[in-house]
Amino acid sequence: MKTLRNVPYRLYARQPDTAAGTGLNCFTAVIEALRKAGRSCPDMNIHQGLAFWWPRAQRLQLGQTPIAGQDVLLLTRSHFMLLRADRNANQRIDADDLIAHAYYRRVEINTINDWLHEAGPQNLRYLPVDDSFLCPSASALRQLKRSRSG
Repeated sequence: MKTLRNVPYRLYARQPDTAAGTGLNCFTAVIEALRKAGRSCPDMNIHQGLAFWWPRAQRLQLGQTPIAGQDVLLLTRSHFMLLRADRNANQRIDADDLIAHAYYRRVEINTINDWLHEAGPQNLRYLPVDDSFLCPSASALRQLKRSRSG
């Protein structure tokens, strides 16, 4: 996410905008970061992303949920972010751990607690990137598009 830090925030940015460095939002920033990490993610919008990942995500309990790999995708019903560092090295996701996200501004790195203080209480869910986080295939994405239009 470091290379995305100076890209301007645009609420309705699309994936090509973020890839070109002309605009991003929380969802396009996470997808672009995952692509740069070698994940094969198709172009999609936040509604498709939520339809695909929300049912696969597990409820996050701060201080109890274990960190199962390098990066962890965190999401709410309206926000996507990546866990970047376990600051106290206890192998648990805590409020003082660092996240990378674009919350109505350019990508920044701050603590979960800082974001919760700004955003208010949230229903946080998570997907470990290296274990269960997969981008939808082209056929799954077509199904999501059909289900959104029906």
